[in-house]
Amino acid sequence: MTDTQWLDLACEEIVTLNLKAEDKLSAIWELAELLYRAGKIRSKDDYVADVLEREAHVATSVGRGVAIPHARSAAVIETAVAVGRTKGIHWADDDEEPVKLVFLLAVPATNPNSNYIGMLASLAAALLDDGFCQGMKSAAKGSEVVECMRRYNVCARNVGGEAVQ
Repeated sequence: MTDTQWLDLACEEIVTLNLKAEDKLSAIWELAELLYRAGKIRSKDDYVADVLEREAHVATSVGRGVAIPHARSAAVIETAVAVGRTKGIHWADDDEEPVKLVFLLAVPATNPNSNYIGMLASLAAALLDDGFCQGMKSAAKGSEVVECMRRYNVCARNVGGEAVQ
């Protein structure tokens, strides 16, 4: 499949390299604000409530200083992933290190579960690659974050449909 057949679910306007958040809740709200401004969600309150409900079941920190809060929500207009870098925040009691990279996935409630799981799987696979992690941590601007995600085929969808790889 050629690069022109893929549309990134992340874009520069929903990437921040300087999250001001000092805790998990603030990080989720700050990234939700980016999604809202970009027109990806219709209600920050409803979307964040869904993310926090999901987070209450199992913390979404995945190790290596990364967290992937996510939710399928009726508040989501268009599937997207907001990305934020922090100075290091506490996410969950069993974390071995502070979270420095947050991927906030926003998926419409009507999106098939297999597509949603596919997004998480593509991100999890990339996080096992040291090159991806280094690229994300060393990016100097949002466009470099998006390019790194594109290079590793993270959270991409087929332009012809909503099939998430």
